[in-house]
Amino acid sequence: QRARRGIELGGQGTLALTAFLAVYREGAETSLLYQALLGSEGRTHAGLLGLAAGIAVGAAMLAMIAAIVRATSVRLPMQLFFKLSGVFLFLLAIVFAGNGVFELQNAGILVTTNLGWMGRGLPWAGVFPNLQVVAVQGLLLLGAFAAWLVVPRSALGVGAANPASIKLAAKRG
Repeated sequence: QRARRGIELGGQGTLALTAFLAVYREGAETSLLYQALLGSEGRTHAGLLGLAAGIAVGAAMLAMIAAIVRATSVRLPMQLFFKLSGVFLFLLAIVFAGNGVFELQNAGILVTTNLGWMGRGLPWAGVFPNLQVVAVQGLLLLGAFAAWLVVPRSALGVGAANPASIKLAAKRG
């Protein structure tokens, strides 16, 4: 509906430009990622082999996921899929934030206040035993919890009927 409305208001050129910019941005981000990986890991033969192996494994997994989604797309519950992928992306954001703060600490840009009671932390999950990392990750979790409290359940599709399913049911019935 929004795409149709966008075509009505701004014409097909606006929709085409928006789609082009979205795809171009993703391509630019991918290029920058690969350039950074080559700059850091491509300096040694072992690093270059590891990078190539990672790309190959990632491409194979992507092909498998695409085949599964294509084969089950008719039966795939899209609302649940996007909710779960949203939770997964949020968890990745927490991990990335922890790793980012930890790297800034290793570079000497941020101070480190150790929290001995955390032991060694969970480095694989981006949780390091210092106040700065835990504070940033705690703020992310607090923000998510506050949003969960503030956003009405009907906006999340919880406890309210989906307008598209109501229209579909009306057409069928």
